[in-house]
Formats: sequence, structure tokens, C-alpha cells
Amino acid sequence: MLIVLPLIMDTIVLAGGYASRMSPTTDEVPKLLLPVAGRPVLTHVLDSLGDMYQIIDSGTCYIAINRKFESDFKNFLDGYRGEFEIELLVEDSTGNNNKKGSARAVNAVIEQTDIDYRDGLLVTAGDTISSLNFYDFLTAYRDSPDTVLTPIWDVRELEKAKSFTI
Repeated sequence: MLIVLPLIMDTIVLAGGYASRMSPTTDEVPKLLLPVAGRPVLTHVLDSLGDMYQIIDSGTCYIAINRKFESDFKNFLDGYRGEFEIELLVEDSTGNNNKKGSARAVNAVIEQTDIDYRDGLLVTAGDTISSLNFYDFLTAYRDSPDTVLTPIWDVRELEKAKSFTI
């Protein structure tokens, strides 16, 4: 007999980078607010998370941003109409020289909020548009809540896979 427990899950969207490799395009506009297929990148990410929030009993989507682009993200959220709670958390960073990195950004969000990561926590990059179905992903998690899940993509060719390494 399968017992389905309530799923409480917060999400952290990492959006605090500076995309310096895309300069000068990203000098005055954050990469996540640049258009792809006519909509900001972040819209694509949040829309895919919206599907996931259909099966979550409660939780907040925290977007970890930097101080430099705070007003840009606030303006974006003023116009975004999602079906779930979204909160911006601002890292006191204004450039790559004082950027703390992804792991510290996640830790800072956890410290600034009431997130209990033991209930479940989804961390995603804000600049990743993918075909991952978050609804299916979270359904798998709901069935095995003590499991750490990491989505991967099979590129089917070793040489192609090598091109994705840093």
C-alpha cells in the first residue's frame, strides 16, 4: 500500500551570477532577463517550476539574486504572473570580484529563510532551459523522499559528453 505524504518543498533558483563571458550584453542586463523565444530566460524556468508546484502542498520559490540587478528582477516579478509564492533574496554582491558562488548562495538562502531542507529542497540554475519535467521529477521524489535525485541527460556520444566539461 502506497501512502502519499504531503510534500513541502521550497525551491532556490540561482540567479546571482554576472555572465561576464557574455559581456558587453550582460553588463547592464542580467542574463536571466535576456529574451529567448520572445520571453526572458527566467520566465521559461519559472513556468516549468509552476508545473511542479501543482503537486506540492506548500513551499516558496526563492530567487537568489545579486545587488547590482536587484531592481531589474523586482521589475520582472512585478509583471510575472505565477501560481506560486516567489520571493527575491538579495546577495550583497555587485560584481564578480565579490561574488560568493552557488554553494554559498544556497547556504545564505537557507540561513535567511525558514527553509527546512529536510522537508525537501530543489535547487536549480536560473539560466537553464531544459525539457526536464519537474512534475515527473517531483513525483519520483514524493515516492522516495529519503532519496537524493539528480537529473541527468544522456547525450549518447562520449565525444559530445566531453564537450560539456569545464
